[in-house]
Parts: sequence; C-alpha cells; structure tokens
Amino acid sequence: MQTESANERESSPRDTAAEQYTLIRHELLVGHYPPGTLLRETALSAKRNVSRTPVREALARLEQDGLLSRAPRGYRVRHRTANEVLDIYEARIILESHAAATAVVRHTPLDLAKLRSVLALARSTDDPEALWLNDTEFHHALRAAAHNDVIAEVLERLDAQVTIHGPYVRRRAEGAQITRSEHERIVEAIADRDAVAARAHMEAHLNRVRDLRIVSLLEEQEDGG
Repeated sequence: MQTESANERESSPRDTAAEQYTLIRHELLVGHYPPGTLLRETALSAKRNVSRTPVREALARLEQDGLLSRAPRGYRVRHRTANEVLDIYEARIILESHAAATAVVRHTPLDLAKLRSVLALARSTDDPEALWLNDTEFHHALRAAAHNDVIAEVLERLDAQVTIHGPYVRRRAEGAQITRSEHERIVEAIADRDAVAARAHMEAHLNRVRDLRIVSLLEEQEDGG
C-alpha cells in the first residue's frame, strides 16, 4: 500500500505542482511574503514536506505570472515601482471598464442577483478583512457578468501583480462607504442597461483606487529609506 501511494504521487507531479502554486500564490496575495522576500525551493519543499520538483514548477509559474523574479539562490517576490503600478492600472482600467460595459449587455438575472448580494454583504459589515474580501468578490462577480473568460483571466493576473504589495486593508476600511457607493452606481448602471454609465463609473472607481495605491506605495518607499 505504501508503494502504491508513493507511485501515485510520482505519477502526478503536475497535480502536486498545481497545489503548490495555489498555496504559494495565496500566501503572496495575503502578504505572507512581502516584496523582496527570497523564496528558496529547498526551504519551501522542506516546510511543506513535498519534493522540490512541484515547488520548482510552482515558483516558475509564479514568475511567469509576474509575481516573482529570479534571484541567485531562488526567487524574490517582485517589487513594483510606482511607474510599473501605473502601467498595470492603465491596462486594468481599460479592460475592467470594458467588462462593466459588456456586463450591461451580457448579464443574466443570476449575475445581477449575485452582484446585489455582494453589495448587501458590504453594507452589513465594517470589518476591514471582510471588506477587502467583499471588494474582491465584487470584481469577480462583475467580470463573470461580462461573460468573457479571456478578460477575466488577464484581470486576475493584473490584480495579483499589485496585490502582493498588500491588500491595503486599512485604506479599504477608511474608505468603505466610498467604495460601497461606487460599486452601487456600477451595479445600478448595469441593471439600467446603461453601458456608458457603467464604463464611466468603473473608470472613476479604479482611478481613485489607483491613486490610493500609488500614495501608499510611495509612503512605503519613504519609510524604507
């Protein structure tokens, strides 16, 4: 039985690599490994009690995602400059405002119900972590309502590239009411079948969030010398 179990693990290294990719990516996005942190496959494999091969594959995939960069002894968590963050947001604003306008045309009653459910949850809490998760859920629900998997996949990658600098829970808590109002205006425009308004409200929302991230990033750089 032990031999069969070992053989099964050897026969499906990519499944294990996918699991390691998901685990490490989650840790990156919740701030477990701040930008600049060195990740060594030997240390990670020992910590997780898995072979080095799936960890190596996971780290290579995370580099392709733009979350890590190669270092002499492993990979470092990618640190983005303010200009790089601006470039990411330029692409995100174009794509997600288009997704909002597309959702006006393509959304189903179930999509609209999901968006309204997310809004209702946002009104029911002031917990910073819950608000951050709710914000993430809102954008996922909106992209789903656009029914364009390619745009959703690209946006997911762009989100991750800026989120590794931190979820900015404090700022989300301070501006919770503003965020809720912006989200509500976007959903109202989708429900009203107003693509122009949906696009404009999404652009305004993301422009504000972009500016907050840039200010926070510059503050971090100043604090770090």
